[in-house]
Amino acid sequence: MNFTAIKLGAAIAAIATTATMMTSAPAQALTVGGNVNYNPRLALPTTLTVVNEFANNDTPTQGFTNVSSLLVNSLNLKAGSSISGYNANYDQTVGFLSNFTFNNQAARLTLLKGDQVIHNILQVGPIESTSTINVIFSAIIEGLDGTDFARVTGDFSANQTFISGNSSSASFGLNITDVQKVPTPALVPAAIGFGAAMLRKRKGEQDENETAEAKA
Repeated sequence: MNFTAIKLGAAIAAIATTATMMTSAPAQALTVGGNVNYNPRLALPTTLTVVNEFANNDTPTQGFTNVSSLLVNSLNLKAGSSISGYNANYDQTVGFLSNFTFNNQAARLTLLKGDQVIHNILQVGPIESTSTINVIFSAIIEGLDGTDFARVTGDFSANQTFISGNSSSASFGLNITDVQKVPTPALVPAAIGFGAAMLRKRKGEQDENETAEAKA
């Protein structure tokens, strides 16, 4: 068994992991809000359409920029599992958020397929009821050519109140709670090359020590 090769592989893997960690951005919040339209009413909406969006970024210098004209695309929901209280799911949704820049590059946010959706209907009074949707999501921020820029997690909710079956208010709010940048293609090979050089240097020192001990 070639232990040198094993140690080299382990060292390269460790360095590549370190490179990934070095390019991770600290948690930051992007908040998006607006009005929402349900279809159908007082049931799990098959289509969730957000209108009159607004966006606010607490740390625009760390990733998201030019979010004032950000758009939220429609999301299609379907009945799903009731495990752990989740009762709906959705397929991957390309460009759920769009028309913004990330690190000065035109970008979009694509929701990854998920099932952490809770839909509830609450009867508030004889003629008033509310329908709420809460979603925990994972997503990727990508360039318009599909290049991955970052992995993100977050949540959003939609709430609609009905009086005598007619909608009286409807709201939508989304928050991105964590952003982890994807390492650039040039960084990982550089880190691997650095690791290989360090291993060669260490092996050379070990050979010199063994030669000196043999002569002694």
